[in-house]
Amino acid sequence: IIEPCTHMDKISSLERACLISYFLMALGCYGLWQFDEFILICIFSAVRSAGSNIVWVYSSLLLQKLSSASMRGRVFGVDYALAMLSESASALLAGVLQDDAGLSAAQVSLIMAIVAVVTLVM
Repeated sequence: IIEPCTHMDKISSLERACLISYFLMALGCYGLWQFDEFILICIFSAVRSAGSNIVWVYSSLLLQKLSSASMRGRVFGVDYALAMLSESASALLAGVLQDDAGLSAAQVSLIMAIVAVVTLVM
């Protein structure tokens, strides 16, 4: 979806792809909050996942483009560790919000959509 619009020579196009991906993640989470039909949940889950995958790929391309060859292994090691930490933390937070705070899955999806929008605006 995004690849025809990006070029490795233009860092701004890679940054724009990352911004678009945050919009897709927010849209997917918003749809998960708004709708309860199974097919719509599948569609919005795919939209959210597409956004997540786009940001992973293009942020990695940005790291590869902007880091020096001598630091690249360390940078990608830290990137991978932080990605796994944040994925685990978001799953833990979602569980805590549902189990301890009594929020529904839809309400947790709304919170995730808000976080994606705040990240997009920043």
